[in-house]
Amino acid sequence: MSSFVKITLIWVVLVLVGVWLHAVIASPRRKGPLWLKIRTIRLLIGSVGLLLPRRGTSIVTWLARLAASVMAICVVVLAITGFLPALQGQRLSGYLLLIHVSCGPVLVAAATFWFLVRAARFSFGQSDLDA
Repeated sequence: MSSFVKITLIWVVLVLVGVWLHAVIASPRRKGPLWLKIRTIRLLIGSVGLLLPRRGTSIVTWLARLAASVMAICVVVLAITGFLPALQGQRLSGYLLLIHVSCGPVLVAAATFWFLVRAARFSFGQSDLDA
């Protein structure tokens, strides 16, 4: 293994141990990691309902929510397909390369749509200029 792979694996392990320790030490009411697993499963199941269109919300809001979900999925896929061969000391090739290259434009399109829809929320108003 190269030194890059060794250093990366050491840091990945350190980060995962740090996250695990934080989950145990700082969990609400000291319920520990089991509570966090149950909470994560409930959050994932509950978040599926957020992707469905609701009455009273505009189609643009729903599409922005869908774009944010697509962005999150693409970031995870890009991270896995990009780092997996590097951690194994190989080059990105084959099906992983095809998946990696295909997710890039999807991420850019979803991020562009999400940023354009949400840009109005982050613009300055007259009250910001008066202060």
